[in-house]
Amino acid sequence: MNRSQRRLRRTGITDADFEKQSIDEQLATLEAQTEVAQATTIGAINNHRRGIIDPLDEIATVNARYETTSTRIAQQSTTSSQQISRLDHIGRLLRTIVRMAKTNANLRDIAEQLLHGDIAVASSAISEANEMLLELEDDIYVRALHKQFVWARAAARAEVERIFGEMIEIQQKGSLSEMTVTFVAMGRYDGEPFENAVTLGDLVFAMRELDLVYSHMDQLADSIADQWLLPLLQSPALPLNISQMRHAASLSVGAFKRAANDSLVALTTSEKAAEHCSLVQEQWSKVLGFVHDYVFYECADDYADLLLHMGRRLWKRVWPTLNQTMVSRLAPDVAALSDAQCLTPLAEIEHAWVSAGLLPAVTCVPQAARELLQTHVAARRCDLLSAASEILASEDSSCSLVGPLCDAFEGKKKGKGAKGTAGMMDTETMVFPRCSVSTQAQMLVDFAHETISLTSSPSDLLHVHAVRDAFALYRCLIPQRLSVLDTKQAFIVHNDCMYFCHHLPTLAFRVRPHWPEELQATSTFVDLLASFRVLAKEALSLVLDHVRKVVIREMGVWNQQNCLQDGLEEAERNLQIACAQVAQTAHIADAHLPSQTHLGVVGLLLDVVAALVTRRLQEVSVAGDSRARALLRLIAPLLDLDRLFLCASDPESTNTAKRKRAPIAKYSSEWNNLQAQITRLSSSM
Repeated sequence: MNRSQRRLRRTGITDADFEKQSIDEQLATLEAQTEVAQATTIGAINNHRRGIIDPLDEIATVNARYETTSTRIAQQSTTSSQQISRLDHIGRLLRTIVRMAKTNANLRDIAEQLLHGDIAVASSAISEANEMLLELEDDIYVRALHKQFVWARAAARAEVERIFGEMIEIQQKGSLSEMTVTFVAMGRYDGEPFENAVTLGDLVFAMRELDLVYSHMDQLADSIADQWLLPLLQSPALPLNISQMRHAASLSVGAFKRAANDSLVALTTSEKAAEHCSLVQEQWSKVLGFVHDYVFYECADDYADLLLHMGRRLWKRVWPTLNQTMVSRLAPDVAALSDAQCLTPLAEIEHAWVSAGLLPAVTCVPQAARELLQTHVAARRCDLLSAASEILASEDSSCSLVGPLCDAFEGKKKGKGAKGTAGMMDTETMVFPRCSVSTQAQMLVDFAHETISLTSSPSDLLHVHAVRDAFALYRCLIPQRLSVLDTKQAFIVHNDCMYFCHHLPTLAFRVRPHWPEELQATSTFVDLLASFRVLAKEALSLVLDHVRKVVIREMGVWNQQNCLQDGLEEAERNLQIACAQVAQTAHIADAHLPSQTHLGVVGLLLDVVAALVTRRLQEVSVAGDSRARALLRLIAPLLDLDRLFLCASDPESTNTAKRKRAPIAKYSSEWNNLQAQITRLSSSM
């Protein structure tokens, strides 16, 4: 009895009889035949013996009749929803049965394919079976198929790994490392010879389908790096031999005794290091060519991604040693690193890997140069900041006079005469005025000028940032000390900040033409001026607010209305003490502040006293001759403060005849009001 007769016997109806049935009869027949096909498929899954009846033929017959019924229902307009529902159920069940039968057939064929050496076909069948299993619902029969799938995949993986070990063999014999690649494998499976030879392309395809390719390529790359590339980096003169036969090729390197000048220890100059790199590139190119031509024999173009993956693995393995041993020898200092050609030998090695398709782009060598430069920059910047910190941590109480008047006085003592002084006074607005500046601030400005003058092309930005950091460090430290500074120290802090503001705009003008264009456009210190001006104003405001409060407190009864109606003894004593406080502060300001700033300070403090005195004098409406004379004598200490507005061109001159008086009303807003009250009292005398 042939297969067709057995099928007709199982189904019990011919195709002609099926077409004569009504739709409901056809649906009933399909339901019955689908159940029979399902039972047959399940039996085939559970029966592990060879030679079992393949259920795919019977399923194909049922599937053809399903298509016939589906077309007939689609053409009729009187089809009920129940019929459509029954047809959909049959279709879903039939599709599941088809997947189960195909999966079972594929899994049963794998063992046969492995027997004949068709590892590519077997691995493809396993991949297809895996996709089908993922589409099936989880039930007892799917779990049975999954067990068969696991067994078949394990058998295929074991066979592929065995063939991989035979086709790519690495041996270590004493001081000799040898790798043999066989292009075609004529092996055996279960004692039977392969009907089809296995090529390297088939092996790589099977490994990819079975998810083995990346792990094995990584192991192979690590072995090549450790036994060939790294020894050749240490000693590129090692004997390297490549031999090719008809069906195989071999690569060997012998670790014989090295010459004294053939190791990394002997690389004492950058020229020797460059020559060493050239030899390493030559030897490595042979190893990489062997990998490209023989490990991927006639399939490198088809598996370019795997070749790139292996190349990245090799480079990742050798680059740390290459970077650590060669970069510092090719560029021993930043001066050598400034030469763009110093790392060319390393760049040529990396470019050889890119040309062989083992790396996507050149990235590591430029990055190594940047990291080396950054390391130098960080160390140099740390040194510069340490120097700036030592300056700011030094004693800051000492100060000295700076500015054109001080310079003119020294020139006068050297015989330059007063004419030079007059010339400098004409340009006073263009230069820094005479005042006391702390030694600390002068050292910081000298440090800034010296640091900027050291600029060289690889570290221009380093020195610019170091100077900015030094001034930023000053701004961070000074505000914490302002609250505990005395009057002199506060005035010197003000002068220091103005001294910085004088030097910052022109700090880099002399060296700026030697900078790169992008650095010239962006590197400036002008933006620091505003913060130092604010700090100078804050230092001056704090001390003046304190002195102002002290003067107001010392004025005593002058803060009370009609305090001049009774006795004047206490008012006279309070006014003398307050004026003495103003004179003391003015003396300190005259000794340390610039002339214009000193006059402004005196005018501000004078206004505090003059405002109270003017207000109290206004309360005295009518005064006789004796009363007016008494009041004028009372305010005499205040009028004597006009001597504080004398300016000297010579900072060490004590002769008042050589001092000129500044217009008091320009700096004191209350002086004219006081003079008006004095005039009123004088008219009553």
